[in-house]
Amino acid sequence: MEKETRKKTRVGSPNLDKNLELHPLKGMITCEGCRRKVGCYASRGNGGVYYYYTCGNGYCEGRINIRKEVMESEFEQFIDKMKLPKEVFDTFKSYILKERAEKEERNTNNIPQMQGQLLSIQNKMDKIEHKILSISNESLIKKLEMERATLETLKGDLEEKMNHKRNDKENLESILSQTEYLFTDPVGMRKKSNYEIRQSLFMVRFGGILYYKKKQ
Repeated sequence: MEKETRKKTRVGSPNLDKNLELHPLKGMITCEGCRRKVGCYASRGNGGVYYYYTCGNGYCEGRINIRKEVMESEFEQFIDKMKLPKEVFDTFKSYILKERAEKEERNTNNIPQMQGQLLSIQNKMDKIEHKILSISNESLIKKLEMERATLETLKGDLEEKMNHKRNDKENLESILSQTEYLFTDPVGMRKKSNYEIRQSLFMVRFGGILYYKKKQ
């Protein structure tokens, strides 16, 4: 009897719309009633097209079926309340930059040392190259070529470390800029970002779980 009743009262699931740019919250909100990710669909009628967010579960007692503009407006109001005051982020930013400056100071002497190591490796490689050209012993040539290959790997690793140190500061500034935008102006960030970036930011800010409870 229970199954038969549920069949009669079941609400048909709409055809979900796959336009992610049109429905920026698709897959980002979870229905608190059935724990399913909220999808979206378009309804045509009265000479127009109306867009909705829905959990798509016909058996859900707290089934979500909300107009697109209502859901997105509520979401913006929610994340706007969670934004950090700029002064708080500035304090965090100054601490990170201070830590970075202290680390840079400790590593200042490493660059000349690395440059010296690079010069030494290059000199050894040049000597091996010259020696290979002056001998005919195949066994010895093979041994020298293996040694040169090892030095080439060491040289590449050292150059990568030096480039990484040079790029660290630029990377940090870029990350801090994006993080500041995310935490102090989340609504602006959501509106200006593409779908992939919005999903990534959502994972960072909410851990990928944000429940919506149907209003009675």
